[in-house]
Amino acid sequence: LTGSALLLLRASGSQCGECASERRCDDWNPQWPSGEVDSAACMACIGSEDCMASPMEEWCSASFGSSHCPLTCCQRGHVPRPEPTPSAPIFRFVHEEPRAVIKVRQTLGTEDNLFGFEGGRAIKHEGSYYYFAAEMFGFP
Repeated sequence: LTGSALLLLRASGSQCGECASERRCDDWNPQWPSGEVDSAACMACIGSEDCMASPMEEWCSASFGSSHCPLTCCQRGHVPRPEPTPSAPIFRFVHEEPRAVIKVRQTLGTEDNLFGFEGGRAIKHEGSYYYFAAEMFGFP
């Protein structure tokens, strides 16, 4: 455990404590022969490739990790992200191109662009991504 982490036991046996200004509780009994439960089980799983099939940040953000091991994940610097509301857009990293796709003043249509791209929006339509740039083509 790190620093000033305060651990408490609830009546159910779950380990609870303060992390990132919130009370969080690890509540997991995998029924392992070793008898590890709650925070001890979460720590054992985080340290084992056999138990945790994805990187820690992904595991801690997934529904299982965020539901059963929020205290341990938070203490390791991974605060679970809240689930998006149905109306909220869901952003996810798709692919990173190793070199510039649109080169200012070199790509067709950007020859007179003085200041680069100040903003814009990318959308996916029928499987293809489209970028709509916002830029100034003159002095303000």
